[in-house]
Amino acid sequence: MGQTFSKRSLKASAEPVIHVYGDAAVAEFDWDFHATLRKDGSPVHTTGRESQFYVKFPDKGWRLVHVHYSGPAVPPPSNGQF
Repeated sequence: MGQTFSKRSLKASAEPVIHVYGDAAVAEFDWDFHATLRKDGSPVHTTGRESQFYVKFPDKGWRLVHVHYSGPAVPPPSNGQF
């Protein structure tokens, strides 16, 4: 990715939510990404959601073992129909 963009900024758009289940944990957050393409200076803007799954190993501590990216959350229809 470093060669793709001449500038880039990735920020969490709110505080992460963290769920701990003993020696496992999940962090969830929304992100906002702004960048400039190196090849032609075009702007790039994306948003999305990310979850990170961590496991606490007895000899290594907390380690990130899985990441999932998805698009922004879509609200349900306003007419109450699903």
